[in-house]
Amino acid sequence: MKNNSERLVTALKQDPGNIQLLVEIARSFIGSNKAGEFLSLFELIYKKDKIQQLPPQLIFSIGQTALQCQRWNLACDLLSILQKADRSSPPLISPLSEALIKAGRLSDAKQVLKEAIHEQAKPDPELLTNLAIVLSESGDYDLAEKTYRQVIEIRPNEFLGHYNLGGFLRQIGRDHEAIQCYKTCLTIAPGAPEAQNQIDAITREAKKHTDASLQNARSENSILSEIYHLIEQKDWDRALNYIKINGNQLDDIRKHAAILELPQARQTLISNPDLYDPHLQVKRTQLFEPNDKILEAIASLIKSEESLIWNRAGKPTREGF
Repeated sequence: MKNNSERLVTALKQDPGNIQLLVEIARSFIGSNKAGEFLSLFELIYKKDKIQQLPPQLIFSIGQTALQCQRWNLACDLLSILQKADRSSPPLISPLSEALIKAGRLSDAKQVLKEAIHEQAKPDPELLTNLAIVLSESGDYDLAEKTYRQVIEIRPNEFLGHYNLGGFLRQIGRDHEAIQCYKTCLTIAPGAPEAQNQIDAITREAKKHTDASLQNARSENSILSEIYHLIEQKDWDRALNYIKINGNQLDDIRKHAAILELPQARQTLISNPDLYDPHLQVKRTQLFEPNDKILEAIASLIKSEESLIWNRAGKPTREGF
């Protein structure tokens, strides 16, 4: 015999217009920590035309649930329906923009946020913060910084604005300025662990990097000094043996540069001689003719792909690569 939940689900499939039944099922599933199952059921039963017939408050509640369950695309679809009638309300635009950002739809998030902020007499700090995130993710760091600072201008004595600016500055490598932001946080909320933890983390990383750099520099410089001393003396056998023993402590560029100083006969004893033959190492292949239309198509595709944004902080395209 079917249990009560199964009977309710069967009834809803037969009568999706029964709002009270939908609400009852939502409460039952979410109350039993099965929000994900409810959302899957909702997507199965309700297509776009049916969703638009639901009460706005119910669409909003389910959209919020989708956001909490990290069902970004579903949250975008639901909240975007409401955005057509309300383009500036922070309680709607904030979660919608968050869902769009999480879904990777940066251009959509930017448009939604700019439109909402433009409609407001006084920009909402939360929407400005989301816009700053979008601008940063899009690689527009100058405008992102101005937007973060605009939030601080509106609410100079609030912890979160300074903390978010500090996080942004740290992300783009301006650690010293980030520390000043976190220190401001501590003047607003003395002893706040979040800000102090960030200061401590930056300090530890800086010290670790400095110590490692000094140690590596001393080690490499000492090894290179001995190698080139032997090379200058044309003591090829000892130079070759020294590179064999200590070469793993050098980066590849310095190691191979030293090997190139050896006579060709010695190079073959330590590595593949083909590595040092420029005629074998440098090749050119023409895949397309200069006027091939496929080149324009590839360029257009790359430029429109939001995950390939130039100098996007913390992403694989850092420094344009």
